[in-house]
Order: sequence, then C-alpha cells, then structure tokens
Amino acid sequence: MNALSITKLAVPDRFWYTGVGKKVLIEFGGDRPKILPKAGHSSGFEATASYTDPITGRLRLYSDGQLIFNGQTHQILEDGVWGAKSWSATQAVTIVPTPDGNPDRFYIFTNNNQAIFYSIADLSKGINGSVILLNRKLTGKLENPGEALGVAPHSNGKAFWLLIFNGRTEIRAYLVDKSGINSKYVASSIVFPENRLNPLVAKRVNKGSIIFSPNWNKVALGVAGLGIAIAKIDRTTGKISHSDFLIRGSAGYSCAFSPDSTKLYYAKGDWEFGQWSKHTLEGWNATPHQMDLVTEIETEIDTLAIGDVTGYSGPRLAPDGKIYWTGQGKSSLAVVENPNAPGYALRFHPDGLPLGNGVFGSWNLPTQTFSFLT
Repeated sequence: MNALSITKLAVPDRFWYTGVGKKVLIEFGGDRPKILPKAGHSSGFEATASYTDPITGRLRLYSDGQLIFNGQTHQILEDGVWGAKSWSATQAVTIVPTPDGNPDRFYIFTNNNQAIFYSIADLSKGINGSVILLNRKLTGKLENPGEALGVAPHSNGKAFWLLIFNGRTEIRAYLVDKSGINSKYVASSIVFPENRLNPLVAKRVNKGSIIFSPNWNKVALGVAGLGIAIAKIDRTTGKISHSDFLIRGSAGYSCAFSPDSTKLYYAKGDWEFGQWSKHTLEGWNATPHQMDLVTEIETEIDTLAIGDVTGYSGPRLAPDGKIYWTGQGKSSLAVVENPNAPGYALRFHPDGLPLGNGVFGSWNLPTQTFSFLT
C-alpha cells in the first residue's frame, strides 16, 4: 500500500467516541449522525480521539487517553493501557498517522496535566494491534503545558506539527516527520493581558485548548480563565504570529471554528449574573457563545439559569458542517445547524442529538485531528 500524503485534507473524523461511564461511537456518514452503542468502555470523562481511514471510511483507532481500542474489534490493543498519572485533560489525547509510510502505525500523544507523552501503536501487530512504544516523555524541558495539545499538517504534505503551551507566554511547535519527533522545537511568543479576570491563573496554564480553523491557517489559543487569542500559523515554519486577543474573560476551556472560519464558538461564564464559580470562570459548564471574527460581535446563544449545573463546555465542528456541543451530564449533544451565520441565525438546538439510553455527555468532544488523502 502506498504511503499517505497530505495532498488534500479530509473532512473531520467520521467517527467520534464520547460519553461518561457508558460510551458510544457517533458515525457521521449519512443524512443524520448515528449513535453506535457498540464501543469500548473506559472511565475517561473528558477529551477523546479517533482516527478514520479517509479512503475506506473505516474506524482504525479510538481512545480516551487511558485505554486505546481497535476501531473494528473494539478491543484494547496489546499493551494499550497508558497508566498515565492523570488522563483528565481538556485535550487529553490525539491520534495521528506516523509520516514514515506505514499505514498501520500511529502516534498517540497524551497529556497528564504536567507533561506531554507520546506512544506508537501498530495495527499490524497481533489480532487487535499493539502499542509498540509506550509513554515516552517528549524531549526537552516543558514549562507547564497545561491540558492543551494540538496537531496541524505541515505545508509540505509529508509531516505535521505538534503544538503545546509553555505557560501563557509561549507556544512550542515540534516537527514530526519520517525521522520522528524533532526535539528542537520552534518557539513563538503569545500575549495575554495582565488585567485578567482570574488572578489565580497568573503565568501558568491549567485547562486550555489549541484549536485550528478548517483550513489550518488560523489557531485559537485558549487559556481557561483568561480567554481566547486568535493567531495565524505558518505551517512551513511552525511559527505563530499576529495574535489578537478577542474573547476576554471567563472562557478558554475549548472552542470550535465555523466551516468558513469566520465564527468562533465557545462557552463563557455568566459572571455578570453572579456565577462566579470555578466552572464558569474556566469556560466549561457555562453559557454557549459565538464570536463573529469579522465584525467582532459576540452573541450569547443560550442563556442559562443562575446556578445551572448542566451548562455547556466543548464544541466541535463535525463532517456534516454543523457544530456539536457537549455538556457534562447532558443526555443530548446540542447542535448549531447553520454555524456560518451571524448571531441568532445560527439556529441552536439544545437537544439536537440524543446520545441514547443511559449515555451522558462528557466534558469535551474528541480532540481535533486530520486525515490524509492521496
């Protein structure tokens, strides 16, 4: 089989793995998403990841950062238990094919709130595949990456970038190519304002997110309790530039771009109504918002009652062009039907996609990744 290259980027993953306790797979392949109850079960309750073959449409791997499952047998890979100290993170895990030409080999990056680790899985080894390298700490000294990690394709179509925070003042981009992970990262400075809402954040990063636009040219850098900065990424050099701090205050946990990259969706705490809790300050369990990145008009999508304990947290763009939104303990994913539209024309449905009997929403939806097409 020929090696895959990034001559064309596929749409976001066809299969999503989500849920708390009882988990399901969501398949985006027809007129309406399907809930598939046959899925591996693990105790993770935050971010997940999956990889779908862009040619065959088959699910290859999925994980919650704690266990990794074969997408066809739904069994744990041999040596597929991570054993990380903490698998609860905003972006706990992401899965990317290795750029070495082996279609059965994948990088799995995990985050334990203090450092980034990488493992390698090979689906050609054994009945369900095997983890052939487990929990190697990323080369180099990491200064507080928080709970965020992001991956973006290199412009050459043969490699990709792994991005992490170094506190709230720097982004580090590691080049991953056929030779492996380059330990000489590319550093870019970022600026968050000193007059922040949450003084506990200081220069550290706890919950946070690194989310790319669908065309991979923009990146949203979220630090929970501070807000979200929108920047540009040069996918040739890995440099981040022209950051613009647009979403101020009690946001930053997670976000999602609209298909045309002109809108950003995120949860924001309603602090003006007295919801000064840890949850709303960080932008999870909070009120859904839209920011128009052209006009810089912010719209509160759905007002929550004071003290509502079932707010929203992690949105994500799906292959059907809609934004889906999870909230801890919710029995359905909320749906933004027309995410390119400004303001209330976006059409928000709180109970847009029921998750099925006994399944409840996790804190976040799968970490953004990409597929390769030849």
